[in-house]
Amino acid sequence: MRQRNAEVDDWSWSTTRRRLGVLWRLARRYRGRTFFSLFSLLAATATALAPPFLAKEALDDATKNHTGSRLVLIVSVFVAAGLANWGMTYVETYMTGWVGERILADLRT
Repeated sequence: MRQRNAEVDDWSWSTTRRRLGVLWRLARRYRGRTFFSLFSLLAATATALAPPFLAKEALDDATKNHTGSRLVLIVSVFVAAGLANWGMTYVETYMTGWVGERILADLRT
């Protein structure tokens, strides 16, 4: 039997695939919330990547002296992306914690 510790010595694909299979079997019971957790993680990542791009667009417009309605739109989308990121990060943290706690409870029983 392999010794269980915090260090991982084998990062091969077969070992990783086996570990993901065990995790999938544990999370299968909470499939809907697990997928929602993954979706919120992807959405939080996407909304976190939007502000730097929007800042670039705003600065490009400012250097070309194109201020006006487009800048208002960019700032509005920037604020919306920030609020969406806050919300998706909250949902992702909550759902991941919920699923993780249920899996741990299942392992204990």
